[in-house]
Amino acid sequence: MNQLVGELIDDEDILDQINELEPLEAKKKKFDHFTKWTNSDFVKRFRLPKVAVQCLLNNIADFYKLYDMVFITLRYFVTGSFLQVMGDFAGVDKATASRIVYKVSRAIAGLHSRFIKMPETEDELKYNCREFYDINKFPKCIGTLDCSHVKIAPPGDEEPEIY
Repeated sequence: MNQLVGELIDDEDILDQINELEPLEAKKKKFDHFTKWTNSDFVKRFRLPKVAVQCLLNNIADFYKLYDMVFITLRYFVTGSFLQVMGDFAGVDKATASRIVYKVSRAIAGLHSRFIKMPETEDELKYNCREFYDINKFPKCIGTLDCSHVKIAPPGDEEPEIY
């Protein structure tokens, strides 16, 4: 019986010690991505220069903990990684990372008309196609995003979906 009482007291001591520990959130170290990374390292990690990310932060400033949310989302875009990894990167649960990426992606997409410009007239369209073709014989290209994604108009054949 005395042994059981001793074990219970030990368990209570352990529980008291656990309760005295700092909350997990306080232990997570947050750092400033703008000061932590050089300009080139910043672009490697987030594929945007610091000034562009600051502009993005200013344009979707209604979000809670916006700073962390934008960096989680940009890192997810750049790495193509799993949400679990993004959660680990930011110290949040996978489900939270998923909601963050969704919300920030929607906010960024809402800015498309301010930042993404595609040809508006037939002359602009033809000019862009000619310029892309002249650069490297790239046919039917009307514009690019991030210089890594290219929108290609399919040929005018009977079955354009096969391209």
